[in-house]
Amino acid sequence: MYKRILLVSALFSQCSSEVMSREELIEEYAEISAINYTLANAQRDDVSFLYANGLSGLVELTPSNASYAINLAHPVVFVTHGYQQNISLPWFNIIRDNYLKRTSGKVNIIFLNWSEAASNSLDVSFANVYPIGYYISEFVVATKIRIETIHFIGFDLGAHIGGFLGKIMYLHTSKKIGRITALDPTGPKFDRANVPINSRLDKSDANYVEVTVVI
Repeated sequence: MYKRILLVSALFSQCSSEVMSREELIEEYAEISAINYTLANAQRDDVSFLYANGLSGLVELTPSNASYAINLAHPVVFVTHGYQQNISLPWFNIIRDNYLKRTSGKVNIIFLNWSEAASNSLDVSFANVYPIGYYISEFVVATKIRIETIHFIGFDLGAHIGGFLGKIMYLHTSKKIGRITALDPTGPKFDRANVPINSRLDKSDANYVEVTVVI
């Protein structure tokens, strides 16, 4: 537990220097009256799957080449960013290095880059979490990843992508993904009383859902 607290602290120290403060985000999010998913404009090419286990850098995965990199006998960890971010943030490597060390390399680490879809106006970026989650589910099915072995780690707006991935996989397979770790998930808009659980991250979206927030 102590090591986990240190890791989370390190992650947030990296994240806080890259994004707006919580107060700034709340003020800006308040300008959007509701989440309107019809505004989504994300396309399939707007999410990239980057295999991060190798020492020689990231390898972009497609359904046609994934079998050469992904070991289906091992768990799959998806890691993604939030609003107006990308995978260049230092905490991606922190998560990767700690996971590889803890599992002696018996894990598949995949960075999810959806930076284009996350860099629209707030209302459009909010809406894009659904199609991005759907495109990830297509990748999971195409590559035959075992659903119960998936650990989705998402920061900020990216946490809700994990929620949609979980909902979509359960809808089509009646199986839940193994685990979702939501790092400081976007609250404003998603935590309003009129937002149903099928439109945001919920505790039912995986076999185990954990949320870590900064106060």
